[in-house]
This record gives sequence, structure tokens and C-alpha cells, in this order.
Amino acid sequence: MEGKNKAGMMKELAAAVRNHQRDKECLLGFDGYIDELYSVVKRRQSEDEYDRYEKIADFGKRIMDAAGKSADIEISSSKMQIGGNAPILANALAALGYQTVCIGQMDVDSGDNPFLRMHPLCRRISIGEASRTIALEFCDGKIMLGDLRGNGSGWHKICAKTGLEHLFRMVEQSELVGIVNWGGMYRMNEILDGLFRECILRIEEGARCEKHIFIDLADPSSRSEADMERLFELLSMMAGAVKVTLGMNENEASKIGSRFQEDPVGMRQIGQIIREKLSLYQLVIHTNRKAFGFRENMIEEYEGMHVEKPLYTTGAGDHFNAGFCMGMMENRSLYENLILGQAMASYYIAHGKTADQYELADTIAAYGEKMQTADA
Repeated sequence: MEGKNKAGMMKELAAAVRNHQRDKECLLGFDGYIDELYSVVKRRQSEDEYDRYEKIADFGKRIMDAAGKSADIEISSSKMQIGGNAPILANALAALGYQTVCIGQMDVDSGDNPFLRMHPLCRRISIGEASRTIALEFCDGKIMLGDLRGNGSGWHKICAKTGLEHLFRMVEQSELVGIVNWGGMYRMNEILDGLFRECILRIEEGARCEKHIFIDLADPSSRSEADMERLFELLSMMAGAVKVTLGMNENEASKIGSRFQEDPVGMRQIGQIIREKLSLYQLVIHTNRKAFGFRENMIEEYEGMHVEKPLYTTGAGDHFNAGFCMGMMENRSLYENLILGQAMASYYIAHGKTADQYELADTIAAYGEKMQTADA
């Protein structure tokens, strides 16, 4: 696509986002964390001023230098917020104007409960105690230390908390059903199987074929070979009945791609292999600078809106997913979905907060104007 055409498309997309109607419902589940975000202090000048570690490699060297000795490393708290892929995604979609329901682990024993401050368009159904994450923030990524105290919830507990018929009605009425953080939920295969057999297959076939199911893996490194094989079976089974979109980051894509083909080269080949092997309707891979989308006989790539000095990165992937899912629900093109994802993530990274539909529209319009100026 030529530069001028891209600039015009960005302008049209921004207008569509600004004017989109709030008439769709979404259901998201099933994790829940409280995220505590920290910078790692490299050198402190005073009580209020310090230099932080900007790059993970520099902090890693500091850790390696402490091997066989010990280390006293200061971290500086910057923020406490809702965490977990489901609550962040649900909250972001609500900010974009969608009626959302988040089923997740949002019980807090004592102290502040950040889930009570979620967007008013997001209804919450808690199924257990929230897990905890300490996120160490760097300019080139993050290190997340998780206490997964609540991540053992399974299908029967979800049904007991929501009621199976109520859950079925929510699945049936939702334009989008998001099932996220497979890697961190120990019984997610059980949940996927139950949701498919007891809810999705009960939907009338005509409506079921148009249902969007969005699944995000999160990091699958700690899961067993048997769990992974069962996941692939479930994804292929679901893909035969509904529109399944699988989302992942670069690291996750490389790990999954290498399971299907030895030494695949580049994200384009990796994405093609994964989508074809799992018979997916759609696959999306987001990296630090690029986003790739895959559909049958179609590969799209978008590079832009990179933030050189991020304010926060924890939650950026979930914000990307929110923008991408918005595009799916509004029947935008695959390329436009990638732009929406990048714009939503970039706004969050740069401002430390979730964009609403107007802020998202302004972000897209601003980049469109930059492109037009550059091509003039």
C-alpha cells in the first residue's frame, strides 16, 4: 500500500473508531492478579533521585556478578494496578465502549482492591483469590515474578460461581469470548474443553460459525509436553466450529513454531506454520516493534508507533489485544486490526493509562498526519 493511501486509510480508521457504536458485548476470563510495578535502582543520588537500570541485560550482569556472593538490590515502587490478562483486556475493551464481563480471580483478603476501580462498563464475577505479580520494568522489556496462588481454578469452580446456564447465555450473547493466560492457568485445558462442549456447541450453528473466540497463550514455558499436545488438540477442535484467533508475542511464537518445524526462519514463516497446523481462522504475533497477522492466504505486517522511552510495559500486550479485538468486532481488515492493536499498546506505554475510543482515534489520526507529512 502506498504511503498516501496508508495515510488516508489511517484517517478513515480514526474516524470509524471515534464514531463506533457501543452495542456489542464481550466475555473475558479467567485469571486475575494484582500487579506491583517497580524500577530497579542502579545508583541513588538522593532521597528523591536515582538512576534506574534501563536494560534487562545490564541488570542481568548485576545478578550474575553476585553469584557465589550476595547482593542487596533496591527496587522503587511506581504503581499498583489490576493485573492478569483477563482483567486488563476486559477493562481496556470497556474503555473502548464495549459492555464486558470479566470472570476471574479478583478476591482480595485485605487492603486495597484495585479491581473495584475497573471501568464501569465492565462487570466482574470473581471465582477466587487474586494472584500477585512483582513486575520489574525496563526500557526493553520486563521481568515478572509471579505468586500464582489463585491459578488453580477449573471448569467446575467457574460453573459453580457463575451458574452454567448463566455462563452459556453470556457466551451466546457475546460478540467476542476471550480466553487468556493459558500458560499461567494450570487447568486451562479443562476450562477450554468445558467451555467448548457445554457452551459453544450449544449455540445455534449459524450464529456459532460467526462467533469470535480469542485465545492468548501467555508464556507456555512451564507447561508440560502433555499439556501442550492437549492444547493443540483443543484449538484444532474449536477451530472447526468457531472463528478462533490465537494471539502471542515473539517469544511465545518462536517456542510454538519450533514444535511444528525445526529451525523456522522469521516471524512470517513461524506464523504461517502455526496457523496452518492448528487450522486457525486467524493468528496474531506482536513484537516490540512489529505486529504480524495471518489469515488464510493472507499475511499482513505493520511497523510503527514504537515508543522509545516507555513509561510502563506491563500490560502492553493486553492493550494490543484489546485494539486488535476491537478491529475484529468491527469487521475491519486484518491490516487495520494490527494498527488498532499497535495504537492501543503505544498509547498505554507512552501515557501509563488505557485509551478510550477518542484517545485511540486521536493517536491513529496523529500517526496518519505524520505519514502524510513525510510523503508530501
